[in-house]
Amino acid sequence: MDPKLERFALRQIEMATFSALKDKTKPVNEGRMDVLVAAAIAHQCVPFFTQYLQNENIEIPKNLRTWNRDASARNLLYTYILKQVAVEFDIPWLVLKGIPLAESLFGDLKWRQSTDLDLLILWEDLDSALMLLQKMGFVLERKIRPWAYNQIALRHQKHHATIELHWRLSLPYLPAPSTKSLLNNARYFDSTHLGIPVPTLNNDATFFNLIMHFHQHYAFIKGGIDLAAWMSHSPLEEGLSFCKSHGILKLANIAIATTAIRGFTLPRFPELSRTERGFLDKRVSIQNAFENEEDSKSASYFKFIQNALFLDSDEQRVQGLEKSVLWGPHRFSDYLQNFVRQ
Repeated sequence: MDPKLERFALRQIEMATFSALKDKTKPVNEGRMDVLVAAAIAHQCVPFFTQYLQNENIEIPKNLRTWNRDASARNLLYTYILKQVAVEFDIPWLVLKGIPLAESLFGDLKWRQSTDLDLLILWEDLDSALMLLQKMGFVLERKIRPWAYNQIALRHQKHHATIELHWRLSLPYLPAPSTKSLLNNARYFDSTHLGIPVPTLNNDATFFNLIMHFHQHYAFIKGGIDLAAWMSHSPLEEGLSFCKSHGILKLANIAIATTAIRGFTLPRFPELSRTERGFLDKRVSIQNAFENEEDSKSASYFKFIQNALFLDSDEQRVQGLEKSVLWGPHRFSDYLQNFVRQ
């Protein structure tokens, strides 16, 4: 892994885990380790936290060693499932993030924690994809997140693995490249773990996806590390040009500025307006205001409305806000409801 990226990632874990402690002045000890481990798990950065402990010559707790073994097993499981998808799918598809991202940006699967497998397909191929995945043992989850209606989740009945099927790279009221163009311009990644090439997003579209993913999860640490990894390997201006062509340059600049503020060195700091800086400063406090599960749904919807406000043009912002009301969390696709009842 790039030493600059590793230093940045370890710094994020240090800040994240120690921010979980009320008293940040005392050194780590076994009595407080549970709090640190819980924070690392919550931020989906256990591999980096393990590395941090090793660098500090702190003994790795047994439950953390167990978690890492489980994560390795989970990576192998998703590798097997992805290979099965590559063999079984006879429709256009590609994999989002996951194994290609971990191998190409981090050099090894162990550095990036995966909790599911994300696939991009055409909306008109959803029936076919559902039938193919059902043959593989997956069933549609009954609890569909109402604010995430650009995707649905399926869970394997035996292995408890999750696949998310996306038919759009962002929510309906935020801009996105056409799914057909993304599939037509996919690159094939020759994974050392799979033994066969698999289609994934091209480099610029990957940057777009990481920007949206970063905002979708409210500037989460794992997303920031992903962005830093991309910027360590690719020209930033090319990614920004792609985002500008799809109307999310401001959202991209906010995400990059957040990463820079957290310590990732950039050749050029994005220029932000006073309003954009205020958005960047307040977003975490807004997220923390929502505590229970129902409130978190409101927070999720609210943050997407916020994102719509920072689209590049007045016309896009108006359309984004209109669509956020029309397609809001009160809406479910009749198609999906009927499928769940079957």
